[in-house]
Amino acid sequence: MPETRSSTGPDWTWRLAWVVLAALYVSALLFNGIEHYQVLLLVLALPAAVLAGSSTRAGVILVAGSPALDSYAIIATEPQVVTVFQVVLVSALMGALWRLTRARKPRVARITIWDVGIVLFLAAAAVSVPLSVDVRGSVIGTIEIAALTGMYLFLSRAVREAAVWSDVFYAVVLTSGASALVAIGQAFLAHPPVPLLEHHLTGSPVVAERVSGYFANPNSLALMLLLGVILLAEAIIRDDSVARRIGFAVLGLICVIALAFTFSREAIVGLVVGGVALLLMSALTARARSWSLAALAVVFVAVLAFPGVHERAASVLDIRSDPSAMDRVYLSEVSLRMFADHPLTGIGMSSFMAAYPRYADPRVTIDPVPNGHQMPFSIPAETGVLGLLAELLMVGALVLGVRAAPRLAKAGMRIAGVAAAIAFFAMSFANGFWFCEAFWTTLALVGAVFRTAPLGPALLLEGGSVRVGRVDDARLSRGDR
Repeated sequence: MPETRSSTGPDWTWRLAWVVLAALYVSALLFNGIEHYQVLLLVLALPAAVLAGSSTRAGVILVAGSPALDSYAIIATEPQVVTVFQVVLVSALMGALWRLTRARKPRVARITIWDVGIVLFLAAAAVSVPLSVDVRGSVIGTIEIAALTGMYLFLSRAVREAAVWSDVFYAVVLTSGASALVAIGQAFLAHPPVPLLEHHLTGSPVVAERVSGYFANPNSLALMLLLGVILLAEAIIRDDSVARRIGFAVLGLICVIALAFTFSREAIVGLVVGGVALLLMSALTARARSWSLAALAVVFVAVLAFPGVHERAASVLDIRSDPSAMDRVYLSEVSLRMFADHPLTGIGMSSFMAAYPRYADPRVTIDPVPNGHQMPFSIPAETGVLGLLAELLMVGALVLGVRAAPRLAKAGMRIAGVAAAIAFFAMSFANGFWFCEAFWTTLALVGAVFRTAPLGPALLLEGGSVRVGRVDDARLSRGDR
């Protein structure tokens, strides 16, 4: 679909958004330890908010790019934590609502099963609040989920034009590359410009501590890097320019190196699952697919060859002797007991830590226990049957998407988001990341695919009636991608 001035905003707004985003990263890199650093962030957050609210493309760039700053973009901590991303997101949502109300002929909304699952998860979080064992925590958690749902709706509806999809792509991969370089510096520099906020020993003779980039937790960085790697892999497959392919490959290699230095076990699983899923769904010849799978195998072996990574990866399924792996099994059993006792509303959104003492398992070695770790079990535990239904709807929609993805890829659609979602869903059995913005960016990319090419059976709300829709090959062939 061609870019239009009315739908994305004037050129200067999104071009300036890249400048402001770059300034935020440079400031976080060079000035994070200086006095009045928060004032500097506020000065940069104000134009970012204005740009995000005034233009869809500017909003997309800043909403997709600013979450990677995470712990180094905190403007204030009292009475509540306020980050640059939160300011940008609120402004982008307000601007989008204003443009929607002012539009003479607003586009008719299409609702897919994927959308229903996400909105139902938000409803489940809200319903869990009144009977929560930690009402305050559940209120805060529900507000955060509401904001992330708004992020999903904004991004998934904006990514309908090639230019806007490119904005998301470059915002994710460039910020992933910048974060990867920072992380590599944390691995080898005695005094890195961006210091580690949490210290996790690796046991490796080469890298002493797990890196985290601009995040506090290494797993959060790994999640974002994995999304960037999968997007770059699809770009390498699709692009016709040899120079761009080389550039994407170099950037992807940097991200993979940083991914290895996070020593994130679930990310190693995601790298394999996401990579294989992308290659199997892509429009490749049998020979090209074989070569690509071989390249993926080489990358995977190289990651495992790094001292200490192999030992971490080998313990993922070691539920007999590895304490961390065993803890996840025990906590999944705790989650099931919580759900059995509170099937309707759950124990309350973000209330696992408060409820855990009543269900404490003496075999668990984590102290304190912050969450259920295994997301498929902890979501129903915290949000009840509605949360379980939301999970099932999204898994069902993803299965339909996987079945249709090869045909969509052949028609020219980008399906890297679907591959990343498959990876994240597999990784969710080892961790919980429903508050991670990179996860919601991935959900939005999947939602954009589903909405542009309805995957049947899918609920579509068109002309005021709900009907069952299927992939429209004729429309795809016309280039509505």
